[in-house]
Amino acid sequence: MDRAQENTLKIREYVEEHPAIDKVFYPGWYSEREADIHARQSSGDGAVIAFNVSADVDLSAFRQNLRLINDVVSLGSVKTLLSHPATMTHEDITDEERARTGITERMLRLSGGIEAADDIMIDLGTALGKAVNNESDNGSR
Repeated sequence: MDRAQENTLKIREYVEEHPAIDKVFYPGWYSEREADIHARQSSGDGAVIAFNVSADVDLSAFRQNLRLINDVVSLGSVKTLLSHPATMTHEDITDEERARTGITERMLRLSGGIEAADDIMIDLGTALGKAVNNESDNGSR
């Protein structure tokens, strides 16, 4: 878990600075009060983040162009995994309920694995770059 948390921190810092990412969600980042609660109740930040991609990202192209990151429903593995809550885990929830809870069509969840963080960041950057330029690579994953 330590390696996954370390990787997720690096990935979080990377996506926060990426121009195709609008917002990143991560434990302890909401308010000072919530950060204090988080620090008292946990020994680390965990290995799951969520982020909203900007409107100029073709979500389908982005997901198709990932090579190392698996696009799946589950978020528990030693591999880095990505999910799209609006069409996976929260598909059966009404649009109103998703809006109330902040689950948007542009939101993705990423569970950091134990691979080399640099490789994962390259995979994200390459897929985002192709998705902004609307390039789809239908090669095998």
